Amino acid sequence: PRANPRSSLPYLFLGFTYEEAGKGEEAQIAVSEVLKRNPKASIEHYAKSNLFPSKNPAEIERVLNSLRKAGLK
Repeated sequence: PRANPRSSLPYLFLGFTYEEAGKGEEAQIAVSEVLKRNPKASIEHYAKSNLFPSKNPAEIERVLNSLRKAGLK
């Protein structure tokens, strides 16, 4: 299958990665792109999804916390 060029997921992962690397400004830019592409994106939505390969609750919470720091609500 072809990738969806309008997908927000690459920017979501980029936001997490930048935040983890201490690049908060870049993380915020990536998260704003997520919201531009998917205005309904939220921590709650992603917390309930099967998006994360890890099923470890602590690992998932770490990702969600990084996304919160980057500006996802």
